[in-house]
Amino acid sequence: NANSTPFTAAGPDSPRAEDYPAYMAPDPENFRGIHAVEVLSQVQDLTLDGLVQLAHSPDLPGFRLIIPSLLAAWDTAADPLPALAEPIAVLRDWDLRSGRESVAMTLANFYSLNCLDHPDRPAGQDLMTAINFCATGLTPAQQLAVFADTVAMLKQDFGQWAMPWGEVNRFQRLSGDIALVFDDQQPSVPVGMGHSHWGALADFGSRRMNGSKKLYGQAGNSFAAAVEFGPRLRARSILVGGQSNDPASPHFTDQVQRYVDEDWKEVAFYREDVEARAQERYAPGQRGQGGS
Repeated sequence: NANSTPFTAAGPDSPRAEDYPAYMAPDPENFRGIHAVEVLSQVQDLTLDGLVQLAHSPDLPGFRLIIPSLLAAWDTAADPLPALAEPIAVLRDWDLRSGRESVAMTLANFYSLNCLDHPDRPAGQDLMTAINFCATGLTPAQQLAVFADTVAMLKQDFGQWAMPWGEVNRFQRLSGDIALVFDDQQPSVPVGMGHSHWGALADFGSRRMNGSKKLYGQAGNSFAAAVEFGPRLRARSILVGGQSNDPASPHFTDQVQRYVDEDWKEVAFYREDVEARAQERYAPGQRGQGGS
């Protein structure tokens, strides 16, 4: 489930759109769906651990058109801005993969967001068309102008344009509220994952919040699990943050590091596994009343 069309989700075995009324599947294709089909089509004999690793594939197909187009715009410019030479070189060496140390990811993310906000982009486009508009709808000069604005924005907000993605892309949980407030001055954790808009399977939907300069995760894979069925079930899962919504609880953020390190925990499915991990035992409604 990538929130995309079902008519490509199973590769050549996908259902055919012409067999169904339009209202059955209104969602268009997206880069996340494309990414999922690509990686799933290439694997055989997939293990549970292999599935977890696959779910964190760092490839970002949403940049496959717009970044080469930007590089071509630079290469053909009659008088390119010298200040863009180094950022362009960083993008030229990039493998279109997300990661905490990737400066190119930061550049590409903000460049693409600025393209989406371009006043010349027509309204009503589906997401893939809107993302690709920077390559298909803007002239080379316009693309370079958007990139120049992006580099200038990074310098203004962070003091330099060469910002590793993890320094900008953060996880923060300051309270148990559903509508969280984020603060650049408070502790946060670097995250290497990207947004599903660009095709990330491990979706960390981050954006600027409450006037922040950094991006904070506020959508995406809040819970994920992989299950291996057989004579004995085995599963791994991860929950963003922790099970508790009480900041005083040790389980408020105890899964954060596992989440950002792509280290899903083993699920305690059987009674003996649950009992082996138990920290406290009590009957419903009797917690703190002397239960063993």
